[in-house]
Amino acid sequence: MSGPGPVAADVPTSGGAAGGRTAPVFSDLESWVHDMLAQVVRRRLGGHLTWCSEWYRHPEAIMRLMAMREEWERAVEEGTMSNWWLDHCDPHMAVLMSRDDGPFMACTEKEHRALGPLPLARRYPQLWPDTEST
Repeated sequence: MSGPGPVAADVPTSGGAAGGRTAPVFSDLESWVHDMLAQVVRRRLGGHLTWCSEWYRHPEAIMRLMAMREEWERAVEEGTMSNWWLDHCDPHMAVLMSRDDGPFMACTEKEHRALGPLPLARRYPQLWPDTEST
């Protein structure tokens, strides 16, 4: 989506049909990120903020954005958008966009660079005696 992004009339503000949940505003995560989040949340990248244009290649980003979308849909339905911003969007975006320790920290605006998983040692069997097979 190009241009100035959605105007107030484009973004629903409260629930729909009485007696049940309405259909989601956005049918999938990609359309929500492209057509809502990226159009509404605008930041100057650089300094302590970064983003990866290939956000979908970061498992942590996918999970955080999925949680944000789910809560956004609920906020639209329930008319609790302020809570969504404070309790969901702001904390998740702070982590996602952190150049120092977010999932996009190795990326540039033009290049995706994957991070490896957290290092793990083999489990210590004595810590979980009930899970050992005999």
